[in-house]
Amino acid sequence: MSRRGRLTVRKSCISKVARFISLFALYMMASPSFGFSIVSTEAVRDSDTLVTVVVDSQIELSEDVLDAFKSSIPITIQTTIKIYQVRNNLWDKLIHEYVTRDVLSYRSLYRDFLLKSADRNVNGGYTSLEAMLEALGRKRNYQVELTEGTLRADRSYVGKVRISIDRSALPSVMRLPVFFNNAWRLKSERVKFDIK
Repeated sequence: MSRRGRLTVRKSCISKVARFISLFALYMMASPSFGFSIVSTEAVRDSDTLVTVVVDSQIELSEDVLDAFKSSIPITIQTTIKIYQVRNNLWDKLIHEYVTRDVLSYRSLYRDFLLKSADRNVNGGYTSLEAMLEALGRKRNYQVELTEGTLRADRSYVGKVRISIDRSALPSVMRLPVFFNNAWRLKSERVKFDIK
């Protein structure tokens, strides 16, 4: 094969790889028609080390997630709250990250739904999946306690919250297949809020 022919083949391969990467990126960024949405957030500074964040959300599971759930595979929903110090002329400084997980499980033998949560108001058993998801989504108070540093009165602070499925909590045999499955990429937008 001539040098010109080899260059043509090489350019063709590079073009195909670039096209694949572009399509894969678009696929990964595509927003599913189901998932989590944050309706409202508000936050109050209770002390120089404690912030109460109230999150009202809606949770809708995809068919693939529901099928796994009904096969008694626990689903972990993760809420991540980040607290930032506002800085002029620079990006905001992350000062604390708070993560909490709620584990949803279904016991087919008893036909009941269990929610394991650090929030005692929603922790326990439910007669239907709809009731459990409604309890999980309604307004919830998160007590975010700073482990390092304090909130100074002369500084401004903001927070960001996101709700998502923790795919790393799934059984190991499921993790790779669900990574490429759009139906498992359930997460809300990252919502910003002021801390008063």
